[in-house]
Amino acid sequence: MVYVLERIYDIPKTRVREMIESILTLPVELENLDIVLIALSLYEEKNLKFGDALLLATAKVKDIIPIYTFDTDFKKFREAKVI
Repeated sequence: MVYVLERIYDIPKTRVREMIESILTLPVELENLDIVLIALSLYEEKNLKFGDALLLATAKVKDIIPIYTFDTDFKKFREAKVI
């Protein structure tokens, strides 16, 4: 959903976050809702791609730190080690 709203429909991240969060208030079953909500926050506030935000949120919640990556987008996070 995030990719389609952002890339196909050119909707700004703030609005994408609002739209996804409103969907999540419906009676839907979603695995790891806490991680998805943190990822949405990181996606918007830190200007990350949603996949990267989801990876970082998962690592934080599951205490899988540090993350080792080649992705320089992670340089701004102390939880990540860019190699």
